[in-house]
Amino acid sequence: MEQFFETTESTHADNEINAVVSFNENHPLYQGHFPGSPVTPGVIQLDVIQQLLERAIDKKVKLKTLNRCKFLAMINPQETNNILFNIKYSIGENNEIKTQNTISKADKFFLKTSATFSEA
Repeated sequence: MEQFFETTESTHADNEINAVVSFNENHPLYQGHFPGSPVTPGVIQLDVIQQLLERAIDKKVKLKTLNRCKFLAMINPQETNNILFNIKYSIGENNEIKTQNTISKADKFFLKTSATFSEA
């Protein structure tokens, strides 16, 4: 299957990840979500956060709790790419990873969420 997204830039320092992501507008998923007006599904946005976190900490994780999740605007890959994913995290007891996440471009926010991950 074609890759759904690519990371064009990425930094990781002081428990903060900043990654610029572009979605593949030709991915088969967009043929059904939605024909003629593609929208990146929320679950895919959350999965990208998880994958970026896994790359940064070099561990497989699973979503344990989604504490707050606000989808503020739709991401149409034909209109918007090079989107900034910002993930701030802390590792606590039992290796739980608490995150504060945003997806944005310039002044426009697409997603704000906080989540807890655990090692897979």
